[in-house]
Amino acid sequence: MRLNFKKVSAIAASALMVGMTMGVAAAATTYPAPFVSGTGADVAIVYGTGAGVSALDSIQGYNINLDLQARMGGSEGTTTSATGGDSKILSTSARKLYYGDAINAAYSALGASELGSVLADGTFTDLSGTAYGYIQTVKIGTAPISYGTSSGDLSDPVLYIDAGTTATAITNLYNYTLSFTKNLNVSDGVNVQGQKVKILGVDYVIGTSSTNTTLYLYGSGETMVVTGAETKTVSISGTDHTIKLITTADATHATITVDGVSKSVVEGSNYAFSGDINVYIKDVIHPAYAGDIRQAELIVGASTLKLVNGATVKKGADATSVQGTSVRVAAAGDGIISGFTVAIAAAKAKNDSIEIGQDFIDPVFGGLKLTLAAANPDLDSTSRGKIAVRTDDTSSAYVTFTSALAGSAGEKEFQYVYDNDTTSTTTAPLLAGSQTVNSANGRGRIHVMEGETAKQGDWIVVNQGDAGKILYVEDISLDTETTGTVTFSDAITGESIPITVTNVTGSVTGGHTMTGNMFGGTGYTVTVNSLGTALNVTWDNVATRTLFPRIKLANGGWMAFLTSTNITNASNLILPNGITSLETTGQNYTALGNEGATIGNITRDDGIDWIISNNTAGTDLTVWGINNTFSGVSQTTCNFNVTRGPAILYIEPKKWDDSTHGDIICIPMGAGTTEITIGDPVFNGTNSGYLSLQTDTYMKKAVDKYGAIVIKEDRTNSNGVATINFPSSQMYFDVVFSAIGTSISGGTAGSVGGQIGNVVVKDTEVSSVSSKNLIVIGGSCINSVAANLLGGAACGTGFTDKTGVGSGQFLIQSVASTYSSGKVALVVAGYEADDTVNAATYLMNKGVDTTAGKKYKGTTATSAELVTTETA
Repeated sequence: MRLNFKKVSAIAASALMVGMTMGVAAAATTYPAPFVSGTGADVAIVYGTGAGVSALDSIQGYNINLDLQARMGGSEGTTTSATGGDSKILSTSARKLYYGDAINAAYSALGASELGSVLADGTFTDLSGTAYGYIQTVKIGTAPISYGTSSGDLSDPVLYIDAGTTATAITNLYNYTLSFTKNLNVSDGVNVQGQKVKILGVDYVIGTSSTNTTLYLYGSGETMVVTGAETKTVSISGTDHTIKLITTADATHATITVDGVSKSVVEGSNYAFSGDINVYIKDVIHPAYAGDIRQAELIVGASTLKLVNGATVKKGADATSVQGTSVRVAAAGDGIISGFTVAIAAAKAKNDSIEIGQDFIDPVFGGLKLTLAAANPDLDSTSRGKIAVRTDDTSSAYVTFTSALAGSAGEKEFQYVYDNDTTSTTTAPLLAGSQTVNSANGRGRIHVMEGETAKQGDWIVVNQGDAGKILYVEDISLDTETTGTVTFSDAITGESIPITVTNVTGSVTGGHTMTGNMFGGTGYTVTVNSLGTALNVTWDNVATRTLFPRIKLANGGWMAFLTSTNITNASNLILPNGITSLETTGQNYTALGNEGATIGNITRDDGIDWIISNNTAGTDLTVWGINNTFSGVSQTTCNFNVTRGPAILYIEPKKWDDSTHGDIICIPMGAGTTEITIGDPVFNGTNSGYLSLQTDTYMKKAVDKYGAIVIKEDRTNSNGVATINFPSSQMYFDVVFSAIGTSISGGTAGSVGGQIGNVVVKDTEVSSVSSKNLIVIGGSCINSVAANLLGGAACGTGFTDKTGVGSGQFLIQSVASTYSSGKVALVVAGYEADDTVNAATYLMNKGVDTTAGKKYKGTTATSAELVTTETA
């Protein structure tokens, strides 16, 4: 199953990619093989560090890293299938059915081209031999796919089709229509009445007394001819019944017995017998002279239908109304019709939900069924990602999630809130990763403003290149007046890395600075103060700062920590908005005037309404909440002000019809005054609203348009648990129309793929990954590994001479790795920065053959030519 990761676009990067993990075999190998195969990976991505290299080169490495992660296989999902008869799934590859959709969102009607047997075009032939062609169609109604208890009819909320009980042209499950190609006189008792027409695959006989407003139909039975004094046996629904013609009184009247019960009958009428047996008297033959034959043609077990224009369908000999139906007989003259329509809905409100795996069988003609076959993925699927928030029921809160770069570390529970108030009557929730929180030195705090001062023992959330990480400040050491070492560790993987800082003459801080790369990210600046007691980390330009850096999740989407934060008036900020790639220039936030502690303005940032208020006389601002709509400040908010405490933000990927951004779910702290509690998660998109469970009254659930399900538990003596289970791409539904007797098997989502982790390294670190297949980013001028693979360092025209790649072009070339026998190195390089970006994009989207010896030369992200096929 491919997870729905998005790529980060590099703006100006010069990079050459070399090396995919592949075996050196004659058979063609296509990206992502050999780097990723099934749930396994064998790959390292190497970027250059030579003179002139762009600080953004490694972004393409991250792009490919995340793309390979997205291609990591889990268990394969299955598709909905049907066997044994006609079937049609009501969706297409371009338009699936999603939560909240009407079932006619992709298809408005079905006919013979979709259900070739059950909706086959037919011909009705009367006794005179005149043929009347007809067409059968099913117009699909507006019944929605919902989540709930069907107005309290179900004990716990489920996904279902809300069939409703109103059968009209608009609000119903479907309309069945039979249209004749030329008008038919159904009142003709000689030629038309008593003749058969096939409806939804079932034979029906047009009955006597039919008019242009009332149509009688008899069908679904066993047709037989019984001769006078003869007894016959017929099996209906597995039960044998004996039928006998006692006598005939004339050409229309007779006496029959069914299982010993005798009734006088009239030709063209229907009669009910015990055991739910109906008998339609199709024809009576009375002897014209003594000794002539007596016969009756019967339809035993017949379904009797009375279709009256503007009324419900009447069924059976006792003309019982079929609730949830409505008839329109299309009159075309005296006794003449052009066809008829029956609108179908559920019979009763208590049974108007079609749950996953359930069939709705046509209650009138019986030849058709509607099935909600599957939700993909289902709400309890193991393929879903998870964010879970809990407390220790006293002073701390924890969040569980899986980062896209977690690798083998997998799921992580991380403390993010600590109550810094030691009294038993009030709380002071802080964004803190440790209970070691001291106001004097700030230890244990989590910093979510780029450049904010941090100390040893703190955590810093960073997000260069939209691959967010949480870094723990392990140690700050100034060894001399000119150099020092800062040691960070990845809070998810535990990986530790020391970096060297050097004295910066004329620095504003008068401290020590490192500018460069760490943990695969590029363009970081780490500055330590002159005393060696504090530091800050930045990665954007001086005028722009990231606030609430987001962390990409393994199953798609992003997560961010939110806390009340003061910002300078007119700041340029990069916020964790709902778009699929981060802005680089930020948005400007300016106060509208001094409004004290009240709301100053709500600024929309691509899908998120941040609540910002003035905290002084127009000189500073405070970001303290998210509004759940775009319509004003009076709506419910996700409040993360100083009193309420930090919140967790989940940003969904885009839905199928989103033009710019996905929706969000925000988990605030509760309004507890004595202990840390978890509040109800807040949606900003279409959702079901919270629904309580009868089977567990401490639990409530809600589902949104993307398909995320939020579960909130508020148990006695517990301070709340909130869980978001989310799909990697938008949840969709398989709704199927099929013939009776067709077996429908719902599809299933695959399981989550393996974790590749962060496999991006510098060319100076290639020895640590030399046993792997390599993807080498950067040309031989700035990447020593590329130089080794391509026969030496070469810049400018020298690069053209070696590779044939000139201005405006890129190279993707696979060679046998010179670092490890049997491995492959894939070089991806452009003559200029933009050409390298095109090369990486082409690699990830165009099915590149990575067999050693293959070489591509291209000019755009979508255009390249395979120029050689030699075996290396």
